[in-house]
Amino acid sequence: MKIWHTIPEHRPYVILDVFQCMPNHVHLILWIISHDAPNVLPENPRPFVGSQRAATLQMDA
Repeated sequence: MKIWHTIPEHRPYVILDVFQCMPNHVHLILWIISHDAPNVLPENPRPFVGSQRAATLQMDA
């Protein structure tokens, strides 16, 4: 995902959070911020990403 890291170079109003490559698709979390307030983020941008991932990995097929 080399392209992932270059997004803010082309779109300075985008802040990258996390991504996960899957076998046939990609999950992305990014923040699109206002041009008026370029350094404003939510107080807790990832409150439960780890727990969601853990729950997904533990599910029976």
